[in-house]
Amino acid sequence: MMLLKSVTINEVRILQNSNNITLCVILRVGKACYLVVIILFLNNNSADANSAKQNKALITEAEVKLAFLYSFISFTDNRHSLYADLDHIGICIFGTLNSQEKEVYNNEEAKVIYNKNVIIYNNPYKINNCNLVYYLKNFNKNLDHALLSVKKGIITVGEIPFFIDKGGMVGFYKIRGKVRFKINSLASRNRGVLFNAKLLELGENT
Repeated sequence: MMLLKSVTINEVRILQNSNNITLCVILRVGKACYLVVIILFLNNNSADANSAKQNKALITEAEVKLAFLYSFISFTDNRHSLYADLDHIGICIFGTLNSQEKEVYNNEEAKVIYNKNVIIYNNPYKINNCNLVYYLKNFNKNLDHALLSVKKGIITVGEIPFFIDKGGMVGFYKIRGKVRFKINSLASRNRGVLFNAKLLELGENT
């Protein structure tokens, strides 16, 4: 006899623009916890659909990582002190985007988190408007110096090997082609970012 595990929806964040709806859902299945990202596309143009199908593998990873970035901002317990006085929330990406990443990050219409538009900046000269800084794996500057220049209250995310060992908050990695993440909870607390306990359950915690 197959035993079915109970499934509980713990948290849901809904982010929408004119092109798509992103659902970030924290599920508990038995004793395990998962972050499920669902992207619903609203554009039914057949040419766009064919193009998306041809680039599915590469675009999907970029879209999933972007949805994770939205989730890291959404699942913060001290969001009022971090974002209440802002007119928008900035995601700053450092490194060289490949063509598929450009398609996702540069053409993304503004999502809304905490009633504020999210604006994506690619390699900004200054990080004054950044609330989350994301370092791509081809970031070729001194990472230690870059992290030291980030002010408190700014989330740092990277796909560089040993990113969280160098003091970053969240590090992406892949297992069997699936995007996963590790969270340095000590670094995040010390830098003034309090991630939701349910999010901490999802990532490999250090």
